[in-house]
Amino acid sequence: MFMRLVSVVFHPVFVNVAALMLLMYIHPVLHVKLSTTQQLFYILFYFLMAAVIPLLTVLIMRLSGFVKSVYLGESSERRLPLMITSAMLVFLFYTFGRLNAPVSIQLFVLTNAAIAVSLMIWNEYNKISLHMASMGLVCGVLITFSFVFEVRWMLALFFPIAGITATSRLYNQAHTGRQLLYGFLLGLCSTLFIL
Repeated sequence: MFMRLVSVVFHPVFVNVAALMLLMYIHPVLHVKLSTTQQLFYILFYFLMAAVIPLLTVLIMRLSGFVKSVYLGESSERRLPLMITSAMLVFLFYTFGRLNAPVSIQLFVLTNAAIAVSLMIWNEYNKISLHMASMGLVCGVLITFSFVFEVRWMLALFFPIAGITATSRLYNQAHTGRQLLYGFLLGLCSTLFIL
């Protein structure tokens, strides 16, 4: 039960929103430049497009019988949610660009879109861990800003969380070790390259 709860609490849609909040907190310019109202706007808009809509898609698919479970255990069940998530993130990147959002936020959304599209393509050939891709994203954000802001303590706190999440995915037999590693590396490398 505990391991299932870990998988839910550290679900990619929640981790990615937390990563955006973390970025706004540790980024030296965003933390000062954006008002609380502006930060809240970006977070809520991101949450709607990158979390609520994909979660509703999965719920509708489950209620209509297109998938066996909301956990999306099969690669074929992940296809539509990944397509919708990718489309929402690309749309969000375009919208934030039109709204003249800070470049760091635009790059964060672009990173998420790149990860989602990569996961969507990779999913056609082999299952990969979405949970660990999100963990890689958070790790990449922390590493990127560890050179300009003291966040090494956050990295030290984060790695056990990523480890517990990976362990829960193994325990629940949702992924193999290789799928977890590939997911983490995809998220980490994409973030370090783009952000």
